[in-house]
Amino acid sequence: MSAFAPKDRPLIERVYEKNEATLRKFVFHRLKDEEKTKDVIQEVAINFMEAFDSLTLVKKSIDEGMPEDFYSIDLMNAYASLGKIIGEEVDDDLVEEIFSKFCMGK
Repeated sequence: MSAFAPKDRPLIERVYEKNEATLRKFVFHRLKDEEKTKDVIQEVAINFMEAFDSLTLVKKSIDEGMPEDFYSIDLMNAYASLGKIIGEEVDDDLVEEIFSKFCMGK
């Protein structure tokens, strides 16, 4: 059974929706502005689903036996989307170091 599958997306969306009220309270407590809170929540949802979609593509590529170079772009897209959620971005040098140490065939 695949760890990530398109059929799982509705479940992931329901988990997000179930916890959205808690997230909204947390963000509002920090920002004290309802409109900014809505924008942040929407941004988190978009980035989370983009990360999920990218990881789904990575899993599919791995299952199909594709080389790392083929799915590294999708992996980096997922990483970038998650980084936007927590406010961190990784520079290309660190990415290159990670791939050089952990990807097969390097």
